[in-house]
Amino acid sequence: MRNQKRIALTLLELLVVIGIIGILLGLLLPSVRSSKDSARRMSCSNNFKQIGLAVHNYHSSYDMLPMQMGGSFDIHSDSGGTAAPGNNRYRLSFLVALTPFIEQQQLWESISTPQQTSNNDDGLSNTILAGEIATDLGDRDIRTMASRDNPWLAIHQTPRLCMDQIDPERPQYWVSSIAQNQSFDDQRRGFRWADGAGLYSSFNTILPPNSTLCLAGGDAGIGTLTASSRHHGGTHVLMADGAVKFITDSIEAGGFELGTVMLGQSGPRAPGSISPFGLWGALGTRAVDDSSAFDF
Repeated sequence: MRNQKRIALTLLELLVVIGIIGILLGLLLPSVRSSKDSARRMSCSNNFKQIGLAVHNYHSSYDMLPMQMGGSFDIHSDSGGTAAPGNNRYRLSFLVALTPFIEQQQLWESISTPQQTSNNDDGLSNTILAGEIATDLGDRDIRTMASRDNPWLAIHQTPRLCMDQIDPERPQYWVSSIAQNQSFDDQRRGFRWADGAGLYSSFNTILPPNSTLCLAGGDAGIGTLTASSRHHGGTHVLMADGAVKFITDSIEAGGFELGTVMLGQSGPRAPGSISPFGLWGALGTRAVDDSSAFDF
């Protein structure tokens, strides 16, 4: 029995281990607490910096600083100037005037014109102004090299017209014949930044981000030209109020059963109709009252 190996800790050994762990925790906790305090300070510092920048931008726009204790006061109001919607008794802080300069344009619109914006969604904060597009690397990527010569009529009817041209063994790339038919090597995303044709410097909100580039009419033609990037899972877009948002590839974009809204069509595709491409389509429209748009 004395020759058997002991596999359990004695009480003394266990107490020593617990003591060592306690000492290590005692040394670690102040460091963790200090890191958290430092992160909080950094966050507060950044927030203050944004307010400072907003004040300067306000001054640049109006040649004055935002007013503290401003607003409106109606001496004829039965409630002494406190009733909604038009009276705040000169009690607005300067922060209200800064909201458009700290990426809160929609909040400012709801404050400044509540009657007009109370039922208004898609405003500047919900309208895409620009988006990322990835540069082609010469590898037949469906996001950066377009299938350019598809039927003109079919491109309007079928948003996913080019899906059957994707390499089944490499779903992010075109079949080799698409590349072989490209007559100009520079007719790809990122190659002609000064060219206004859709392939080079534009996108539309029909197919979700990082989908196929599918055109009719060559490099200056029309088709589905979506935003793209090499970030994992989505792409950045710039909203009309100046905010930058990350849009995921899985954003709701309709069912793709319908073709595009365009001149000469009727029903849900008639000019002025709501975009059939869901939230993604609505973000790309300028008619925010009813989400109507021309996709082409």
